[in-house]
Amino acid sequence: MIPVLALSSGLALGNVSFDLLPLLDDASDTWQRLTPPLSDAPVTCSMLLDQDGWPMICYDPAIASGPDGLFFIRYDGAQWLETMIDSLYLSSAAGCMEISSDGFPVILYGDYYNTALKFAWLDGTGWNVETVFTDLGNSYEMALSSQGIPHISFTDKSDNNVYYAVRGAGGWSIEMIGSATTWPTIIALDQYDLPHIVFEASVPLLHYWYDGLVWQSETVTTYQYTEDLAMCFDNQENLHLIAQESGGLYYYVKTDTVWLEEAVDSYSGDECSIAVGSDGTIHVAYDDSYNSDLRYARKILFSTWETQVVTWEGYNAFSPSIDLDSLGNPYIFHSQFSSSELVWWGSGPLGNHTVSSIQIPNAGYMRISPNPALSEAELHLNIEWEGDYQLLVFDLSGRRINYGFCEHFSPGEYDLPITLNDIPGGIYIFMLKDDRTSMYERVVVLD
Repeated sequence: MIPVLALSSGLALGNVSFDLLPLLDDASDTWQRLTPPLSDAPVTCSMLLDQDGWPMICYDPAIASGPDGLFFIRYDGAQWLETMIDSLYLSSAAGCMEISSDGFPVILYGDYYNTALKFAWLDGTGWNVETVFTDLGNSYEMALSSQGIPHISFTDKSDNNVYYAVRGAGGWSIEMIGSATTWPTIIALDQYDLPHIVFEASVPLLHYWYDGLVWQSETVTTYQYTEDLAMCFDNQENLHLIAQESGGLYYYVKTDTVWLEEAVDSYSGDECSIAVGSDGTIHVAYDDSYNSDLRYARKILFSTWETQVVTWEGYNAFSPSIDLDSLGNPYIFHSQFSSSELVWWGSGPLGNHTVSSIQIPNAGYMRISPNPALSEAELHLNIEWEGDYQLLVFDLSGRRINYGFCEHFSPGEYDLPITLNDIPGGIYIFMLKDDRTSMYERVVVLD
């Protein structure tokens, strides 16, 4: 029998009060680490997870002890398989990678010795390579449409301007959209497959987007010099931007027509990567060049930023790439001066799971009424799968007020009374979670 839930301010399970949200929710898990068997240490790299949750990495190796070029390596659940895509003489590749709707990788990369921007894609027979542009500057990025069409942003070496290109049936269509930029530039596509490009133009950080007829533009910030950018849309069509700036790591989000800014970390580096989970949780991997380490930051819905040092061996984390598996666990790959490392959050080694065999149904829902509430309320639950569930309560600063309960539920609907007498008036986040998912409800408690 499930008791009435009496929620007391400052009281938590085990009599621990005012805990912060844990960095990652399952305390039995930890960061796992692995050095993939690459041909040589990468200078630059990019990593994504395939449809089964296994890592795919494109990288440009150092040329001291092996061939130079663009390499691709993937894990198939049993072994690592590596291929050279393009042989490049004395040249950095610095590829960025996406996955097509049929599961094949596509890569945009630079042949800096020949100042050429190249595009490679894998089909059923092998790799294909073509040149997009022959006067490449020092920045480029790619996004795929829902139909698998590549859209790219890049800079021109001759005029330092920003260009947008899309690949159609007749080849690449290229147009200039912005001027007087240094670097970097980033691109993302909205729900209508329309491009959004952010780049720095001599300190102002600018956002350009195509509305279907013409390019529109606005200023994101005029604050400080930007080293690197990463950007994506969430499933609510909010645009998320992370920036390595001279004053630290900063986060920007555009909801409707307003850009909001938050400081994430005072330590800044050279490169960063962002991913947003289906539950709205924001995950960031970034380089801390001051302390020479790889860092991870996370922001749960309505909470504050949490940061953590993941590796601290005294090596800068070059080209950190972050992606999420189907359970929302982060995977990060980054290069160092003489090695590389794949780190992921989990309870077992890489290869001990098969993500595609896990069928994740609808998580159900949680609702609290009335909302706003006084001293009494009711928790309405629709549980889709059997498991052990926790109800946790946080204030808007991310401070955990208490555990409401930790109970085992079978699939079904539940109406549970809640007593709110000991919680001060304010706005709170009620989180219901098991080991697979989290559900949130924003609740106003009246005095």
